[in-house]
Amino acid sequence: MKYRIETKEPFQVIGRTRNMTEANEFWHDIGDMWNQWNSACMTQKVGEKYSKEPLGYHFDVSLPTPIASDPKAFTYTIGCMYNGAKNEDNYDIVTMPGGKYAIFDIPEQYKDDVGEFMGKIIEYLQTEGYERAGVDVEYFKTVEWEEGKWEAWELIK
Repeated sequence: MKYRIETKEPFQVIGRTRNMTEANEFWHDIGDMWNQWNSACMTQKVGEKYSKEPLGYHFDVSLPTPIASDPKAFTYTIGCMYNGAKNEDNYDIVTMPGGKYAIFDIPEQYKDDVGEFMGKIIEYLQTEGYERAGVDVEYFKTVEWEEGKWEAWELIK
């Protein structure tokens, strides 16, 4: 697998967040979140006021938030890189940690199941000697898949 390593400063994502656990069947919830996000044109709505990047660029991010009843629990956010403007619409703001990220282009064959690709990345990075730090980022520079415009980031140690 082809990837690059980049050191990123901490950054903020503004959008909608939901806590995910195995008990709430998070894979269904993630699909529901994306359906709601897309049907409400949220990339445009959030991006016009709050995005630090060109309109249409958006993220989904997962941060580990283990709880006693579910050590695999995490916080899932769909949003845009936050420009720091006053959050008049009460969107959620999540700070992503800085550090070393392994960055992969998402191939077209995974455009409808990026989660499967993320699983392959995690397995691959372990074979390369990297330890996963538990932070996943999917970065979309277009709404529809386009070569080199969708990326998967994995924070590594």
